[in-house]
Amino acid sequence: SYKWANILNNPIIKFLKRPIASALKNIPDSRYKRISNHFEFNNYENIKSHIFSQEQYLFSEKELDKLLTCKQHLTDAGYADHYEENKQSKNDWARALTSMEQQSLFDINYYLQDDLLTKIDRASMQYSIECRVPYLDHRIVEFALNLSPRMKFRDGEGKYIIRQILYQYIPKKYFQRPKQGFSVPLKQWLNGKLNFLIEEYLNEKVINQFEIVDLSYVTGLLKEFYSGRSYLYNRIWLLIILHKFLKDKN
Repeated sequence: SYKWANILNNPIIKFLKRPIASALKNIPDSRYKRISNHFEFNNYENIKSHIFSQEQYLFSEKELDKLLTCKQHLTDAGYADHYEENKQSKNDWARALTSMEQQSLFDINYYLQDDLLTKIDRASMQYSIECRVPYLDHRIVEFALNLSPRMKFRDGEGKYIIRQILYQYIPKKYFQRPKQGFSVPLKQWLNGKLNFLIEEYLNEKVINQFEIVDLSYVTGLLKEFYSGRSYLYNRIWLLIILHKFLKDKN
């Protein structure tokens, strides 16, 4: 997401983002279709939430405009992007933050506290594990935020300064490899043992009952998913959870 913040805020990319998106869509590979969505957004005011949505395989603002039958809440779609402006004046910073740093601050305000730390807290408590997050000591966070951008990202390498320190103690081979996350295999489950959730909560009767999303758009989304565009799984999962919640509260 931080690399995308750097890319999409490039003046040349800003000028060419629409033709780039069109060109990527014409490549017969679902990966490029997904990448093309990064270049499709309405304005730069919501760029941080847009990047987050695409990196998390969620709906973009443009997709929501097609999906939702009621457009009222779209006026607040970029609320998160304005958090920093509302809470912190420009004089609070000794220098202007780079695009990467602004995206990072967005994650600190939202993704970290409302997602990652919540999951860690619940999972560790479930199994009586004492879990600590030493890098989130407020002094370390403040120090890191004020570091020169060159100490965070240099020559295409992220987490630059911490890598240079760790290289002194741990072999490089443990860091020079793809990132390994802890996500569940949701796309496989939705194609397998959890497929019944699609049938139960995204059928015509349920969708028409609540009239929040457009039936034809959801049908098309499912058709794309089943045809091999598996990157759509998180969007489908959101729709399942939404309609399960509505049915449970009905």
